[in-house]
Amino acid sequence: MVPEDSVTITGAVKGYTLTGDSGSSVTRQFCPECGTPVFSKPEVVVGVIVIKAASLDDPSWLTPSMHIYTDSAQPWTDLSDDLPKFGASPSA
Repeated sequence: MVPEDSVTITGAVKGYTLTGDSGSSVTRQFCPECGTPVFSKPEVVVGVIVIKAASLDDPSWLTPSMHIYTDSAQPWTDLSDDLPKFGASPSA
């Protein structure tokens, strides 16, 4: 999650809006050519976008600060570190 005004999006994206866990809308933005998820804009956190790490050329520099949606984590997912864990989306 990053402040929206700190990011410049170039190129076309196509959005799909649905109701998130909070009950508020979240718009997920995809590449209109291949369907790759690029970022999301949750209505509940104004001014923030959620960049999808898989959309970055080199996500190796990212450092996680929490684990979210751990209730649906696969059994092989290693969550043994000391980061905060949330079963669903943390409250805004």
